[in-house]
Amino acid sequence: MSGVRVTGKVKFFSDEKGFGFIRPDDGGEEVFVHRTDLGQNLNMLITDQQVAYELVDSHSKKGNGKKAANVELV
Repeated sequence: MSGVRVTGKVKFFSDEKGFGFIRPDDGGEEVFVHRTDLGQNLNMLITDQQVAYELVDSHSKKGNGKKAANVELV
């Protein structure tokens, strides 16, 4: 995967469900993040953590557009 690298803050992440959302620092739309897209040293995120991630096509059947991938703490 290769996408645009951006930063943001975790808005919400459910450890139980394994997904959440990130608010980009540039003020754009919230970005979906799944546990499988977290970096090697992460298995969950906490609200308000500062993160960097790649913005990539989600390839979702719903056609939702973009998601976060290769998410790492800043």
